[in-house]
Amino acid sequence: MSLRSFGANYIYCYHCYHSLSSPISLARRFSASQLRISARAMSYRPNFQGGRRGGGPNSRGRGGARRGGGGGGGGGRGGGRGEQRWWDPVWRAERLRQQQAEIRMSTEIERRVGNLLNSSESQGSLTSIDSSVAPSQGGKGKPSSSGVNIIKPDSLSEIDSAKDNLSLELKQTQEKMKVSDSSRAMRSFREKLPAFKVKSEFLKAVAENQVLVVSGETGCGKTTQLPQFILENEISCLRGADCGIMCTQPRRISAISVAARIASERGESLGETVGYQIRLEAKRSAQTRLLFCTTGVLLRRLVQDPKLAGVSHLLVDEIHERGMNEDFLLIILRDLLPRRPDLRLILMSATINADLFSKYFGNAPTIHIRGLTFPVAESFLEDVLEKTRFSIKSEFDNFEGNSRRRRRQQDSKKDPLTELFEDADIDSQYKNYSVSTRKSLEAWSGSQLDLGLVEATIEYICRHEGDGAILVFLTGWDDISKLLDKVKANNFLGDPSKFLVLPLHGSMPTSNQREIFDRPPPNKRKIVLATNIAESSITIDDVVYVIDCGKAKETSYDALNKLACLLPSWISKASAHQAYNQYSHDLEMVSAILCAGLYPNVVQCKRRGKRTAFFTKEVGKVDIHPASVNAGVHLFPLPYMVYSEKVKTTSIYIRDSTNISDYALLLFGGNLIPSKTGEGIEMLGGYLHFSASKSVLELIRKLRTELDKLLNRKIEEPGLDISMEGKGVVAAAVELLHSQTIHY
Repeated sequence: MSLRSFGANYIYCYHCYHSLSSPISLARRFSASQLRISARAMSYRPNFQGGRRGGGPNSRGRGGARRGGGGGGGGGRGGGRGEQRWWDPVWRAERLRQQQAEIRMSTEIERRVGNLLNSSESQGSLTSIDSSVAPSQGGKGKPSSSGVNIIKPDSLSEIDSAKDNLSLELKQTQEKMKVSDSSRAMRSFREKLPAFKVKSEFLKAVAENQVLVVSGETGCGKTTQLPQFILENEISCLRGADCGIMCTQPRRISAISVAARIASERGESLGETVGYQIRLEAKRSAQTRLLFCTTGVLLRRLVQDPKLAGVSHLLVDEIHERGMNEDFLLIILRDLLPRRPDLRLILMSATINADLFSKYFGNAPTIHIRGLTFPVAESFLEDVLEKTRFSIKSEFDNFEGNSRRRRRQQDSKKDPLTELFEDADIDSQYKNYSVSTRKSLEAWSGSQLDLGLVEATIEYICRHEGDGAILVFLTGWDDISKLLDKVKANNFLGDPSKFLVLPLHGSMPTSNQREIFDRPPPNKRKIVLATNIAESSITIDDVVYVIDCGKAKETSYDALNKLACLLPSWISKASAHQAYNQYSHDLEMVSAILCAGLYPNVVQCKRRGKRTAFFTKEVGKVDIHPASVNAGVHLFPLPYMVYSEKVKTTSIYIRDSTNISDYALLLFGGNLIPSKTGEGIEMLGGYLHFSASKSVLELIRKLRTELDKLLNRKIEEPGLDISMEGKGVVAAAVELLHSQTIHY
């Protein structure tokens, strides 16, 4: 407020109340008004606790603090001035303490954890003394760093003999499988596949070249047969003991379904010579010689074992699905090949530019496998509209009476394919179609998917076409769930005795994903609503009808907000043509392990009434993905979450989230940095604050230091038995994690 306007306002007050009796009263009232104005201006400062007028007839001053007022109240400190001390460092420190998460540890827990740590230190000192003075034993044994004698064989003959026996056993088992009746029937089926015709050529190329590029059309059998050819050949040549085949798949369901199919063709149970491994789930054994896994699992193994010891053949399937993990894997493998001349690398895909990958790996040889040809009848948008008599409404029809929203829709950027349709002469190009079809084509918009049209197409097939499962390709879980609700609400399609509707999405549990491969009972049609997950390396053998919306979500990276964007885009022509068993009961330990692996992907859980809001350091408020098991939970017992992925679609979502405690974050998270006040701990660059008593903070720092030392020793000495060496440290960590208080 300027001085002139202030004077005008003051004169107005003077004329209204006639309170200016003397220059002294003017000065007093001027200073009082100036104080009120400055206090109001200060109240707009950040983190400022503006005072309110102290109530009561006997109050000494105006502008009392939040705690002030009342009958005769002074309005806080300073004779009614309140807590207007944003410049006060003591007050700022108090505000910072209010923002910190207080760690409350009972005296009993603090004592027990401290005793366990002290016992660990004393045990460690005794162990080091004993190991330093222990005399070396003669003979075969040699004392290790952990005090345990490691027995070494006199020669390699014992190892070679064991390998020979294992190779012979694998060959005998394979020969028995071949003569069984079920194996004969399966072999006749395999021989009909196009991949079987190039078996000899393929095995010869693998033996003579370190890298081989294989391209095969959909349904040729490359994914299921080529790994089997290698496995059967190695076992027949008595090299089964040294054989280790890994085959990567782009998705979890692909790895599981292909492994199950090959195990069935071999007449054995899944997990014997053929197994799979995905994140948090595996089915393998010591006998497994052919392992299917995701790209992420292989990358994780490369971190631990850069030379891939024990792997003789590596097959990378679906390499046309370009992504960060896939491209990074190819870079690492090209650098690995000179250091592993015995390793054989086979690159496979259905739609592949073979020359491009061949040149990248030094002009590697290529093999092409032709696919099985079936009569396919294609119906495009105009054909579907003509058959179903479905009428597409303009995207602006629903906005009549809402001119602002309609104008915003009209001004928005249009899809390039939509603009192409607008420029086309519908009447001349589609003159053989009905008037209603041409009007629908004019109203069609490529920016949005009309789920009503998809529903009408499914109903038309079920009413007028023959038997067979229906596979519908959609963009994501939102479309799948909406169409699923539409189909169930349909008077005809909603009959559960006639139709089996199954969703298929990558975030679903693997047990639910396997249901799509089961054939339905007679007189019951299966309808699968899926993303392009059903396009890669899996075959639903009873599918006869495919409805493709023509779009799929592709991942791009937003560097500004540090998150991946999963947005729908038109699929390529090549893509259009290609068309948990183990759980732990110790939830505290599982969540702590997940925290160690997923940090710094941390979310704060803040209670907002009867619901919980989630916040991250980079983008602020986020939501849990609708397909997550945590999506329906409103209140969480613990204050933090860790997640594996943050994706932007219609909103910013986190996937694969787990509720974790303060102790899990402090013991297995990032570095513990002393806070600026010296009375707490900071993490994530100051985003997370923790306060506690000095003794509790010292105990947590001490336990964290001992845990880090123990883990570093385990990394340097893989044979170290931490159940003996670090028994006290592990027991202290377990005790602390189990003592976490849960608040609902």
